[in-house]
Amino acid sequence: MAGCAHDSPCVPVYDDQGRLVHTNTCMKGTTQDNWETAGAIAGGAAAVAGLTMGIIALSK
Repeated sequence: MAGCAHDSPCVPVYDDQGRLVHTNTCMKGTTQDNWETAGAIAGGAAAVAGLTMGIIALSK
């Protein structure tokens, strides 16, 4: 995924709820917002995929 890592030596860190933990090594502003958006999209996609897989498994 593109974002903060290209602009600064920063690895995004997430808490146990999957929210981005702000690190002061990260560039502030739009780059972090992009990471949060990407994280939310990835989390949502993972939840949908998990739900779909669960439904498929149950229907067999």
